[in-house]
Amino acid sequence: MEFLYLLAGFIIAYVIIKIFSKKKNTKSFIKIQESEDGSKYITWTKALNLIEDQIFVINKNKTVIFANTSAKNQFGSKIVANHYASIIRDANFIEAINNIFENKKNSSVNSEINFPTYQFLKANLYYIEENLFDENFTIMVVLQDLTDLLKIEKLKSDFVANVSHELRTPLQSIKLGLETITDGPAKSDNAAKQKFLNIMKNETNRMDQLITDLLTLSKIEQEEHKRPNDKVNVKDIINIVISNLETLSQNKKIKISNLISSDKIVLGDHNKLIEVFYNIIENAIKYSDENKEISVHAEIKDDFVEIKIIDQGYGIPKTSLGRVTERFFRVDPEKSKKIGGTGLGLAIVKHLINQHRGQLNIRSELDKGSEFEIKLPTAN
Repeated sequence: MEFLYLLAGFIIAYVIIKIFSKKKNTKSFIKIQESEDGSKYITWTKALNLIEDQIFVINKNKTVIFANTSAKNQFGSKIVANHYASIIRDANFIEAINNIFENKKNSSVNSEINFPTYQFLKANLYYIEENLFDENFTIMVVLQDLTDLLKIEKLKSDFVANVSHELRTPLQSIKLGLETITDGPAKSDNAAKQKFLNIMKNETNRMDQLITDLLTLSKIEQEEHKRPNDKVNVKDIINIVISNLETLSQNKKIKISNLISSDKIVLGDHNKLIEVFYNIIENAIKYSDENKEISVHAEIKDDFVEIKIIDQGYGIPKTSLGRVTERFFRVDPEKSKKIGGTGLGLAIVKHLINQHRGQLNIRSELDKGSEFEIKLPTAN
């Protein structure tokens, strides 16, 4: 299959090079044959149909006279014989085509097309001056789908903006503290000086944790294709998490019950799964009032162990359920600021579960609590 794609790519590159050459006889490289009903077709259509880019040819009447399979899949099988403007109703694209018709010069024009379904296509338009399909000239349109690429670019842009915001806040607090200690009222007041030193220490710790989480998330994303296959006892790792969170849970008088039997074994990475459940249970404690309960259950369903963490916390609004695993998303920014955290915990959880080829489902009701359901491949 890779050889076919390579061959097809070579053919279309060769065709386009010839289009822009000074040779006048296209039949030397594009062989046109006549079918039994008299219609003409191009023998290299099979090669063009292997190309993922959408390719079609427009004649002097501005009608599509050829389209490859990808173009037909995008715009419908009846794209051929239609006016090009009825296929792509984009002002920039139409203007670019009209300019080529008017100028009648070999050229290449790029145009980004925003479809109603938020698809972004880059249009390369080639004017073919030579006799093709018994036409005086034609225009070849090659469309590249840039939707995923632009989404990635937007994610990068949003990520940089979010990180900048998250780092700026503690830096401003540290800057204010330093100014107050060195030149402000706390310069000669030891009690006030200590207060601001504590603030700066907390903000420094906050930045350190943010950077640690960012590095963790980056590493997980780089290794997401590497599926861990060690045998891990779910009950054991939940016990480790409960032990690690003992001080936090005791301070809020929250009881955590591990109701998982010892036979629940999954395929995964011991330390990474501890991180998954630590993040979820820590959030359950932080976002619950005192004297509440958290329970952890597990059962085997088909080829998965289904683990449920059920709390009696504040709950998550339905409008936010689909976004809680996004980087830096917070349901209640003010409450999150008081409670602490980087806003990356559940993003880390999502990517770790993906790496384990598992599933994460979240159900919640305001003022009643949440249920985090994690499905992991069973080792049994």
